[in-house]
Amino acid sequence: MKWKFIVISMVIALSAVLVFGCSNTQSSSKPNQAQTKQTGQKQKAKQQKKKKGITRSLVNFLDMTRKDFNAERKNGKSIVEIAQEKNKTEQQVIDYLLQKREASFKKSHPNATQDVLNQKKQAWTKAITKQIENKKGA
Repeated sequence: MKWKFIVISMVIALSAVLVFGCSNTQSSSKPNQAQTKQTGQKQKAKQQKKKKGITRSLVNFLDMTRKDFNAERKNGKSIVEIAQEKNKTEQQVIDYLLQKREASFKKSHPNATQDVLNQKKQAWTKAITKQIENKKGA
């Protein structure tokens, strides 16, 4: 009689663990709406911070104030046009921004192979070229 009680207690305990364990696993594997919104906001903030860092770096490279740079962009000038006014070539701007991205990537991915880095550099070059040729505010 005592062993039946122990077996029944264990079955109930195991059932409770399975039921509650599964429900907790399911709820934690699917983020709720608030978690998704918060994650999206964090990613957006991170992208904006990164963009500000690139702009700050580029402004320093072009030896101008951020205010002047932003005014030029709002007037419809591309980064290439702004750079040319500062006696910098398109290739110099590309090389500078590529160097910054490469350094950042190497810092966050110290074990990346040279093949991976070369693939990234190709993609970055295309993205940078498109970005600096884009006119804003026109």
